[in-house]
Amino acid sequence: MLFRTTKGIFQDALEKVVRACTKTNMNENLDGVLLEVKDSKVTLMCTDLITTIKAAFTCMDFENGAILVNSKFLLSYVKALPNQELLIKSEEKENSVSIVSGKSQSNIVSMDINAFPVIKPIKSKVEVNVISEELKRALKEVIFAVAQDETRPILTGVFFEVENGKLTLVALDGYRMCISSIPVDCDENVSFIVPQKSAVELQRILENDEQNVNVKISKNIIEFAFNEVFISSVPLEGSYIKWKNIIPENSDTVCTIDRLELVSVLGRAAAILTGENKLVKLSFTKDGNLDLLAKSSIGRVEEEIKVKDFQGSELKIAFNSKYISDVLLSQEDDELEFDFSNNVSPVVIKKKDSDNYTGIVLPVRLANKV
Repeated sequence: MLFRTTKGIFQDALEKVVRACTKTNMNENLDGVLLEVKDSKVTLMCTDLITTIKAAFTCMDFENGAILVNSKFLLSYVKALPNQELLIKSEEKENSVSIVSGKSQSNIVSMDINAFPVIKPIKSKVEVNVISEELKRALKEVIFAVAQDETRPILTGVFFEVENGKLTLVALDGYRMCISSIPVDCDENVSFIVPQKSAVELQRILENDEQNVNVKISKNIIEFAFNEVFISSVPLEGSYIKWKNIIPENSDTVCTIDRLELVSVLGRAAAILTGENKLVKLSFTKDGNLDLLAKSSIGRVEEEIKVKDFQGSELKIAFNSKYISDVLLSQEDDELEFDFSNNVSPVVIKKKDSDNYTGIVLPVRLANKV
């Protein structure tokens, strides 16, 4: 195996794929990155058997072949090289890979390529195409709400549903639920659950541009392909929660709040809150004021901000400030609409000018009146 490329191209591909490796993996073969050259195309691949990431690029000179190298050591070494051309070739007699960069030459011991898992090409029954920046946005808007509690494995991933020409992403953890949608040109109705790690890496690698992302869907594998990058994942098994039934149908109090102003207020409140239950009490008045109170053994914070378009009844309600902040920080709009039913029902947070997002957060019930 031999190929010639630049440090920038090689490092970029390496940094994408190595994130599939699991730091705590007991199988050292899964710490490797597979380098394969075939007809001037170099493909790098890493996997933890659930998430597989491949990245490909065209090289200048080549000899077909493949080699397996420890991904961590290879990436660390490549990062330390100057920005110039690289010649990478396998040294079969020495069981190593040689890297030549200018006057620098090194050898890194190779691994047993036969012990690396064979990842078969996906045979998809359904394919969906989506714009990269739209998918990246949707993932950002929901991924933080994925459950961290392994007692309900089905909630530890992002639910994808293609239905009636729309791709909807859902994540919930029992305290909040986030829903984001994208129009797609697909007549099929299909759903699957992508594990959190796969979804996180997908969101990280996707570009904020209008390139096409091809999603291939099969029973055992989901693959996202774009710009010579292929991220595949074994979907979680089981039926997802009937999430549509969780969305409140009616609201008694509605208002519009400046997103960044509320983020700042909640940030100041969080500074004096301790423990996991970062409780803030919100009081909405008919004159358009939102009064916020947060207190702990460290201190007390009281803030007042103006809201717009207030409709309905006055309301006093309490939330974990982090859950509200997470929703606000996932958004880009200057203003968001808040819909409340009462002080024990979830708040629904929506965009003012689009129906492609819904954030739902459960309040904290207090023993005493808020």
